[in-house]
Amino acid sequence: MTATIVLVPGAWSGAWMWGPVEAELDARGLAYRSVDHPSIGPDAKGKDVHDDARNVRSIAEAIDGAVILVGNSYGGAVITGASPRVENVKRLVYLAAMMPNPGEPILEHIAGSTAPEFDAGISVDDDGLLRMDIDVELRVALQQASPAMHDLTRAHAGEPMSFGADPTTAAFDEVGWKTIASTYVVCTEDHSILPEAQRRWAKERATEVIEWPSDHCPQLSHPDLVAELLEKLARAI
Repeated sequence: MTATIVLVPGAWSGAWMWGPVEAELDARGLAYRSVDHPSIGPDAKGKDVHDDARNVRSIAEAIDGAVILVGNSYGGAVITGASPRVENVKRLVYLAAMMPNPGEPILEHIAGSTAPEFDAGISVDDDGLLRMDIDVELRVALQQASPAMHDLTRAHAGEPMSFGADPTTAAFDEVGWKTIASTYVVCTEDHSILPEAQRRWAKERATEVIEWPSDHCPQLSHPDLVAELLEKLARAI
C-alpha cells in the first residue's frame, strides 16, 4: 500500500487546481485527496492560515496509512503548520512554496520574497478580504500553462481570501519540517515568489532540493513532473 497524497493549493486557489495532477495520479494508481481552504470564499472573513492548517490536519489524521502533504505557494505554510505531531505524515513536499520558521508570521516570512507585479495584483475589499487580479495571476504565476489551463483558472479563481484579523501575528509555534523529511521544488521561472527566496528556504530547511524550469504552478504547467515526483515518494514510503 502506497502513501496517500494530500494536495494543498495556494492562495486564492482550490482543489480544482490539482485536476491535471489528479489525472496523472489516477493513471499511476495512486491515492490522493485535494483540499479547499476555509479561508477562501465569500464566508471566509475572520479565518486565516491556522484554520486552513487545522482543516488539512483533520484530513491527514482521518487517512488510514502513511500520508504525503504537498503544498504549492501559500499551501506550503499550511502544510508546515498542519503536520507537527501527526504521526502518519511521512513526507512534506513544497512546490514553489512558503516554508516558515517557528514563530515567523506569514507576512514577515514572505516580505521581500515576491515580485512587484505579483504584489500589485492584490487588492483589499471593503470587508477586509483580499483579492488577486486574475490577469496578473496568469502572467506571473501561470505563464507556462496552456490556454486550456488559463480558461480553467478564469472559471474558478477570483474568490476573496481572508488572512485573519491581524495577519502580522499569524505564526505557528511548531513546524512540521523540523521533524518530517521534506522535498522542496524550486521553480526557476517563477515570476511571483522569487526563485532566490525559494532557494534560500530550501537550503536552510528542506531535506531534499530539486529545481525545475517551471512557473509558479507546476501542477497546471507540468503535471507530469509533479506526478512523477509524487509517485516516487509515495512508493518509497
